[in-house]
Parts: sequence; C-alpha cells; structure tokens
Amino acid sequence: MGSFYQNVLQSRRRSLNLLERREKTKPNSISIRVLLLVLFAVFGVFQLLNISSNEILHQSIMAQEPTLLDVDSVWTKNSRNNAGNDRASDGRGPGQCKRILLYATDYLNPNGLVSQLNTLLRAALVAIVEGRRLVFLHSSDDGMFGCRDNKTTSKCSGGLSQLIDISPLSNGCEVPTCYKMPKWHRLAYRVIQRKNMDPEFSCMVNKTTNDTVSVLLLGGHPIREYFREKIQPYLENGDQLEKWAPRVGATASQVESMMALQAAGPNQDEYRMQVMSLLMLMIRWQPWIYEDLKMLQDDDNNSVSFLEHDYTAIHIRRGDKLLVEARPWVEQYWKNQGYTNGTLPRNYIPLTAYLQLVPATAEHVYIATDDVRTVQKEIQELSEEPRYQFHFNPLSTSGHLNSLSDSQDQYRHTIAAIFDLQVLTSAQIFVGEFNSNWGRWVHFQRQGQGVRIVFGPTEISWPR
Repeated sequence: MGSFYQNVLQSRRRSLNLLERREKTKPNSISIRVLLLVLFAVFGVFQLLNISSNEILHQSIMAQEPTLLDVDSVWTKNSRNNAGNDRASDGRGPGQCKRILLYATDYLNPNGLVSQLNTLLRAALVAIVEGRRLVFLHSSDDGMFGCRDNKTTSKCSGGLSQLIDISPLSNGCEVPTCYKMPKWHRLAYRVIQRKNMDPEFSCMVNKTTNDTVSVLLLGGHPIREYFREKIQPYLENGDQLEKWAPRVGATASQVESMMALQAAGPNQDEYRMQVMSLLMLMIRWQPWIYEDLKMLQDDDNNSVSFLEHDYTAIHIRRGDKLLVEARPWVEQYWKNQGYTNGTLPRNYIPLTAYLQLVPATAEHVYIATDDVRTVQKEIQELSEEPRYQFHFNPLSTSGHLNSLSDSQDQYRHTIAAIFDLQVLTSAQIFVGEFNSNWGRWVHFQRQGQGVRIVFGPTEISWPR
C-alpha cells in the first residue's frame, strides 16, 4: 500500500516538479509551488496512517485533483491588451466577459468521451492564446453521458459541464444574451454543421449603453481546423509567448524557460509538455465525479484491491480504429512477423505485443479496452502461464456511450470510462499508443512519464 500511495504522490508532483525542472531558484526565497507540495506531502503522510484498503482508489483520484492556480489575477493583468475594454480589476465579474470562446460541444456530431476531452484541450488553448473566456454551449438534449438520477436522456442535459469543471477558464462567464440576434444554437448549426457563416460575432448585450461582447463560436471539426490553422502555428513559433503563457498560470521564470525550450530546435517535446502541464491544471472533474468513482470502487472492492500494489496499466483500442487509423500499423506489425497483407492472421495487434513492454517484475496488470472478450480470450490462449494477475473494469463495455439507451446505464459507463482514465494515469507504467485519444489524454496527464508505446508515433505534439 505504501508504494502505491507514494506513486500517487509522485503523480501529483508531476504537475509541479516537471515545470520547475529548468527554473533557477532564487536565494532565500521559497516558491509557492514548493510550499504547496510540502504541505501536500505532510498531509499525505498523515492520511497514509488512516487509509483503509477500500479508500485506495479514492485517495488516488483526489491526489490527482489539482489545486487551482490563482489564474484570475494573472489573466486580468495579462489579457487587457487583448481585451482592452474589460472593466473589472479583480479578475471577476462581467467586465471580464468581453471576449468569449463559445464552445459548442459535440452534440451536433457526438464523439466519445475522451475524443471530446481532447477537443476541449484545443478549445482551451484557443481561448488562452486569444485572451477569451471559455464557455460551454450545450443543446437541450445533450445527454450522451447519461444522468445521475432516473431522468430520461432527453431531459438530462449538461454535456461535458456535467463532468468537467472549467471554472478557471470561464471565470463565471455565461452564454451571452444578445440583442436582436438569432439563438446561439441556430448560429452554431450554420457555423459548425453548414459552415456557411463566419464564427466571430459582435454581440450587443445592453442596447442602452451599447455594451458589446466579442464571441468566437466554434465546435466539432471547425474548432479542430481553427486550432491547426491559427493557433498551432502560433504555439509552435512561440509568438508573444510572454503574453499568453501567464494566462495558463506560467510564472515569469517558467515563461523564460519555455521561450528557451521553444527556440532550442526541432524537438520541442519538453516545451509542448510544459504548456500542456499547466493547461491540465485548469481542467478537472466535477466534485460529484469523485464521489461516484468512490461508489464504483466500494461496490466492487475485490476487483480493485490491486491498487494497493504497484501495477502496470495497458490501454488497447480496437473497434472502429482498426478500419482506418490503425490499419497501416497493424499491417506493418504482421509484416514484421513474416505475413503479407493478404494473409494477416488477425486484423489487430495482439495482446502479446503489449505484454512485451510490461516490466518483468510486474505482478499486476490492468487492461482498459473496448474489446474485453477478445482480450480475455487472448489471455486464455497465451502459450505460457501468465506471470501477472490481470484486472479489468467491472463495467467494461464495447462501443460508444451513445449506443446505450438507458440514461442511468450511460452514466454508469461514463463513470467506468473515467475510472479507466484515472487508473491508467496512476499506474507505475502505462503501455498504449498515441493513435487513440485515450493514449494522448493519458500522456498529457502523466506529463509523458512512464509511457511505453506499442506502435505508431512515439512523440506527440499538440492535441489533435
């Protein structure tokens, strides 16, 4: 149990220690981040004396819940050049809502949970670089993640905001009500679905004072295109990094370090990871998600007892990915085994390829997959008796959440998916690939530490 809890503490430290790695510490000064880390470590040691086995996962999850940086003040100070008509001086209130990114979540073209999480990262970077507040726009029937109670899906709305807290990025701003403008959902349909309208609007919120709000309305594929064309080059070139980096919580010394890394050469992995590390601190699960994850663990305590030990986590994504994205890598794998394209024994990369990257000393292996039955069959067919104990999510299922009809069932499987994400993030070693949204999200959460790639690209740039 001790080693597992130490790993949890290390997981929490990643978001602080890795960002401080290249900073120069000033004499006789104590970083606020270091002080927070010390306090957290002391609290962790105290809690370790009282922790019971059925609280292991809960402690793991809560240890990863980030302490919010004081982003309000840095945003206020550094965003006025981009939002010069902001009135508030304390980083709060309507004056800070003059520039908004209205992010229409994927209700028009529903994607899976982790796909939407990665798109959210793009939206967050757009908002940060352009000095905008990030606000969700949900449809009235946006219930693909299900409901906590017995409401029908059609009466359960909230989309990502039901799961994700983006308060550091929205800062209390809401969907603006505009004078003499169509409803935002109608505009979203034209901008995102039809693609026949410019995404930027000037919204008059008070016709007496003529107060206006600049609204950038994006979602789905258009936000991916906007990010690639306008934001990604901006990030990669480090344009005005000293202006937008503080909006994501970077200190002056971190900005200096990031500028040096960005200018260092073609391999900018560490620079990108520093940006993403700060961004991930600004996006967290809603408080009730932690409660529901704890309930899931308590309901099936025996299946998660492995969390008391060191463990390796594997993510295997198959399903529709095998048709296009993973196909070249599957063909290449079997070609290396001596097969030709016309005689492939299977249309996927087998479990044995993943197990080759599991440490020889590992005893517990957790597998998160959308192909549970096939993977369990592969375990039974292993030529040698497995030296590991294999573990699966008790609610593992195949397919996307929007294929489930019952709203409470959808919500339970949403929680199960989040459970998988947390377990993958907390593992000593993660084995997976970046072809999947899951692999990319976990990579960002782990700060790139302890990640082993089975196939495909071994480096990752910005969210895509």
